[in-house]
Amino acid sequence: MTPEHIAAVKASWEQLRPISEQTAFLFYTRLFEQHPDLHGMFRTDSREQGHKLLAMLDTAVASLADLDALEPDIRELGGRHVGYGVMDGHYPLFEDAMHWALSQGLGDGWTADVEAAWRALFGRLSRTMRAGAGPAA
Repeated sequence: MTPEHIAAVKASWEQLRPISEQTAFLFYTRLFEQHPDLHGMFRTDSREQGHKLLAMLDTAVASLADLDALEPDIRELGGRHVGYGVMDGHYPLFEDAMHWALSQGLGDGWTADVEAAWRALFGRLSRTMRAGAGPAA
């Protein structure tokens, strides 16, 4: 990620922080509306799952300057997600729903630069999780 990407993600995450639970709700609502077959992969309720998602995003945003240090944890997360039934083709579905939810929360603040920054972050996270998932994903 470029320094510009890092700045854009951090600034937009600060804007979303007051409505982060709503953003997580929008994400899961969108994901399950678009792909109802994915609902069965989630063993906890949407609220608890949303808290896990937000905690992961908080950690990723806080670690943007050194995502390499977070890489072992992200790989492990990818390995755990294989056990939930997550396959390689699910990652783009997740990213699309997440970008949509972020765009809803940011409104006019969802610019092309902000979108590119979040795409860079989720691309990095997805590649690392996929690497941790191994060939089975």
